[in-house]
Amino acid sequence: MYFKFSSNGLFFLGTILIFLGIFIQSSIFEMLMDIIGWGLIIFGGFLIGSGVLNLIRRMK
Repeated sequence: MYFKFSSNGLFFLGTILIFLGIFIQSSIFEMLMDIIGWGLIIFGGFLIGSGVLNLIRRMK
């Protein structure tokens, strides 16, 4: 997979994925949905982290 987003795009996508993950977590689903919810939260956090790293790299 090839990602080429601006930092704003990463923040936006990461935030959406985290909210989606939290929404799935709060809804009562089976174990599968639980795992998918956590996966989305972790992936969203990873994207936000990438955005932060890009901002730091650009500042130098």
